Amino acid sequence: MYENSSMEAVANDLRETASDLKVDTLLSLVRAAEVANRYLDLEMSKYGARRARSGVLNVLIVNGGKMRPTDLSKKLFRAKHTITSIVDGLEKEGLVRRETTTEDRRIRKIAITKVGLEFVKATASYRRDISYKAFSWLDVEQTQELNNMLTRLRKHLLLILERKGNGEILERHKGP
Repeated sequence: MYENSSMEAVANDLRETASDLKVDTLLSLVRAAEVANRYLDLEMSKYGARRARSGVLNVLIVNGGKMRPTDLSKKLFRAKHTITSIVDGLEKEGLVRRETTTEDRRIRKIAITKVGLEFVKATASYRRDISYKAFSWLDVEQTQELNNMLTRLRKHLLLILERKGNGEILERHKGP
């Protein structure tokens, strides 16, 4: 067990660090992202959808309907085993299928099915409603400003990661 004075000293250090504007801003962003993810989980569950599964379907559609699991993993910043698990569930529901390529039978691609495409089309209106509700407190100009700032932050952080030797990071996030 730690001494109370040691714990209190660390707690004071944390409070002092958090009072720095840039540290506080990053912590606020992280907390807002956690709350936004929880909000999306709850709202999407009303329609039988989940963020991770929707992410896979959306990325497949935007990238021509077929992708290797490794490429999905990179685009979505998810571990390969996580993508496998998500694809297993989507496949059971008939929303995607696994296909072998004609060039090399060892290479498998995940392809969205007609049912998957129809599911995404059917959920477009609720995705819009969820988004409008989340940003109802901002006018159009403020929403655009926030979007621009978040885009700049994402690009800045990706550059930092790339400089630290994580070369594949930028490849992962080219596009949706």
